[in-house]
Amino acid sequence: MNMNRKKSNGGIKHYSCLFFALMTILSYYGYGFASFAFIIPIFLFFIVYKNRGKLSFVYPKMIVFYFLYFAFTRILCNIGVSTTEMIAPSILYIFLLFGFLLYETDYETCLKYYRYVVDINMGLFFIQEIVVSLFNIRILGIFSFLPLSTEFNLESMMNAERSSGFFSEPAHMAQFMLPITSIYLLDKDVKRKWRGFLYASVLIMTFSGNAVLGLSIIGLFFCAYLFSNLHPIVTILSVSILSIIICVFMGWFISTEKGEALYNRQSEINSDEIRYSSGFERLFRMYYVYDEFTTAEKIFGLNSNTELKRRIQNSQINHLFHTKDDIYMNGFQTILVYTGWVGVFLFGCALMYLWQGNSLSGKCCIAIYIVLLFIACVFWSYTMILYLLPAIQQKMIYSKVRLLKF
Repeated sequence: MNMNRKKSNGGIKHYSCLFFALMTILSYYGYGFASFAFIIPIFLFFIVYKNRGKLSFVYPKMIVFYFLYFAFTRILCNIGVSTTEMIAPSILYIFLLFGFLLYETDYETCLKYYRYVVDINMGLFFIQEIVVSLFNIRILGIFSFLPLSTEFNLESMMNAERSSGFFSEPAHMAQFMLPITSIYLLDKDVKRKWRGFLYASVLIMTFSGNAVLGLSIIGLFFCAYLFSNLHPIVTILSVSILSIIICVFMGWFISTEKGEALYNRQSEINSDEIRYSSGFERLFRMYYVYDEFTTAEKIFGLNSNTELKRRIQNSQINHLFHTKDDIYMNGFQTILVYTGWVGVFLFGCALMYLWQGNSLSGKCCIAIYIVLLFIACVFWSYTMILYLLPAIQQKMIYSKVRLLKF
């Protein structure tokens, strides 16, 4: 399929690209599932349908194969259990939004609006830090005068130790900034590269574990970039100097109060003890439930929330789940639990297809997303679109991409 077609409505392209840049922030506001990140695309769908008489969606074929398998297991696992759960509305919506944005947007326009939003968020972050240092008051980036799609402890956020711009916590801000940071740092344009260094500096200032992991991956790709573009001797010197700077910085950082706090948080991800901590909840808790699945369920998945809740209540670690409706999982656990190892294979094939023939920054976005799958709930989410859409768009620039159009 030729994606370099002339769009019938340039306005839709700009609105869609702007929404792409804002969607993770917009998801904070609204009415439960009907957040602004859901309502605004519905209007875009309506406008496009009114102007063209149809909606168009495009996808890499392996993404479609995985979604069809997810839908099949969802229906199969809920027969006789819960007919209302045979369709997962949030997953279906993200799937449709992903295909819509991929059809309606282009790489450079998305990047332009993305940069604008990141710069504004970064400006607010600096203002928050300055006000805290001068007056010991933290300005909230959450607009409490708007309806909130989820409950936020605003008082706790005002007393938080770290700023997070328009986001509820530094981890979310880090997840938002990492894709554009990798794109700019790995760009050949010197101006973009310097902007990438600025973004990386802000990410370090968030003192977020997500930022540390993401920047570590970007650092590896940046070293690969140096090896492929500079003379070997210059590369070795550059990497050596960079390594020394990083080691000195990390030594200083860990000696600071915030650095020590971040370092000590590693105790939260100790899997040897079955005890509650936020790290254990994100990384390990659901594996103990999955371990009690039957062999068939481990292979093909248990794609039923009703049945999963029952298994959790009957598990040995049910006391580690806050309520009877608590089924929080990170991204990889979601794929594994709902669609089994078959689903892991299909989704892995989809990511591998996007990886092959992609640019260095496109591969970096995919690599960061894979790491986030193991520590955050980023499966079929706005964050997933934020990482994979630019990766697909970059692959479309550098190599031939087979997309399915609906």
